[in-house]
Amino acid sequence: MNNNIRKLRKERGIHGTHIAKMLNITPTFGEIERGKKRLRADLASRIAGIFGVTVDYLLGLSDDPNGNASATSTPEKHNPYALTSKVPVI
Repeated sequence: MNNNIRKLRKERGIHGTHIAKMLNITPTFGEIERGKKRLRADLASRIAGIFGVTVDYLLGLSDDPNGNASATSTPEKHNPYALTSKVPVI
């Protein structure tokens, strides 16, 4: 996830301090980007909005920044214990 934030920022040529000021979280943004601080859900949504990507892409849950279902990762990719078929309820 943190690599996605850095990757998006560098692709767009935006300095980290600029985004930090936009989010009013200086110097927390750098710590989030380096993985030293956890990314809160509200900040994930705001950062995704700044970059024009989905939160799923930002968090590494999707390979497609636009959220197209065909490019979305399968649960097995992230959780090998995820159920892949319906289990009947007895």
